[in-house]
Amino acid sequence: MIDDQTTAMTNEICKLAAITKQHLGRLEAQGIVRRTGRDQWPLIATVNALFDDARARSAARSEAMNAR
Repeated sequence: MIDDQTTAMTNEICKLAAITKQHLGRLEAQGIVRRTGRDQWPLIATVNALFDDARARSAARSEAMNAR
């Protein structure tokens, strides 16, 4: 069962989100996602943060296109 305490390894997060380790590392450096330990990520919080970031980037692109 998945709950707020469930963690996933870096490879698992990358597979679920279809991103590279490098991209995940950049998102971590930007403070968008955070590890709980070496090669451990809080699954639900990380996936939610990835969705939130994708939505924000999409909204920013839409605004930029509409401003033209």
